[in-house]
Amino acid sequence: MYNAIGIFRTQADLDNNPHVSGAKIGDLIYEDYNRDGVLNADDMSMSKYGNIPQITYGFNFNASYKNFDLSVLFAGQARVSQYVLPESGSIGNFYSSWADNRFSPSNPNGSFPKVTERAGNAISGGAYKNNFWLNNSSFLRLKNVELAYNLKGDFLSKIKVSGVRIFASAFNLFTITKVKDYDPEGSSESGQFYPQQRIINLGANVKF
Repeated sequence: MYNAIGIFRTQADLDNNPHVSGAKIGDLIYEDYNRDGVLNADDMSMSKYGNIPQITYGFNFNASYKNFDLSVLFAGQARVSQYVLPESGSIGNFYSSWADNRFSPSNPNGSFPKVTERAGNAISGGAYKNNFWLNNSSFLRLKNVELAYNLKGDFLSKIKVSGVRIFASAFNLFTITKVKDYDPEGSSESGQFYPQQRIINLGANVKF
């Protein structure tokens, strides 16, 4: 993919940098990787990491104290990148980070390139696949945590109950990641995947 090194903010930027045909102010600047003064496929390079993590890991913790017990599970991945160019424009919505921080005449210092009718075939998008849309998708996620209390006492036998366990559990309670706009566990390059849901349960197990 092409290495994005900035945004054309002025006509001088456009005049002084090699660029693909049709590039305009507000588009991404691509690096002339081989320094031949021409921007073409010879300037593409491989990304350091792909979307299959080189490291996956997890660890759990279990503890009990008197009538309480606690279970915690963490999971994560590292040395992994995910390319996501959201389908946007006439066929979808822009991520708010792109829409709110896009380059425009009223926002010449925007951190994202200008928006177009369709990102998939834009110069700063799918027409020239580039690492601006490549994110470090490493994460550490609290996958599951459960806290429970086991009721004990003579009164249980009086009502013909052998045990009661009251619990609260949560899934995907929080995630530490540099990815802001999508779930780092997603794998769709268009961003069209459903994120992991945060689920909280309260309940009780009764044994007769």
